[in-house]
Amino acid sequence: MKPLSLLSILICIILIYSCKKDSPTLGPDQRMSVPQLLIDYGYFKPGTYWVYQDSASHARDSIYVTSSWIGVDTILASHSQNYNGYYGYFNVYTLSTFEARKYRNWVNTVFTFSGITELSVYKYIGADTIKGTYLMTDYLATGQYDSGYPVAFENQYDSLKILNTWYKKVLLFHDNQNATQNKSATNTYLSKNVGVIRKEILTPYKVWNLVRYQIVQ
Repeated sequence: MKPLSLLSILICIILIYSCKKDSPTLGPDQRMSVPQLLIDYGYFKPGTYWVYQDSASHARDSIYVTSSWIGVDTILASHSQNYNGYYGYFNVYTLSTFEARKYRNWVNTVFTFSGITELSVYKYIGADTIKGTYLMTDYLATGQYDSGYPVAFENQYDSLKILNTWYKKVLLFHDNQNATQNKSATNTYLSKNVGVIRKEILTPYKVWNLVRYQIVQ
């Protein structure tokens, strides 16, 4: 099971986040902070864990946040960019005990200069090359979809029942080739302030459901 914590992946968030396609010219005192909607769905601190269960085999996978931080970095026009300014970012590292894999969820708001905020998940398997998949953008969060990106917003639910638990403000994304699932088509359900509550791997079909969790944000 890969978290969108995971990957953290991959909602319409009842929040309206406006985007501009033109890259602005920023002064040295202007700053781009991480949108709250991405923090709500993707940023978790150590002490957070999720336990998922395979719906067929009933195998369980525990995923723990090992480290996380939010920061601010600088973009300089002299570094092959067309603007100067600051941007916010966060990193969330998690460990899957079932698969013995480490994941990194990250947001880098430099992308908002072109109208896109990305929440991505990377996986580390031994010495394998890092692979990533987009989980959401602020286009998707406002109900829009740019076909140039691999994750499509599919639906939103005020509440959704997974097993015997109701979750609020749930967003559903579909990915035709999810890099953290060996490029299988994948549906990912995220709940606000909880993270991934269900992941459906479609080829071959497998479902992981959240059965227990503790959240620190």
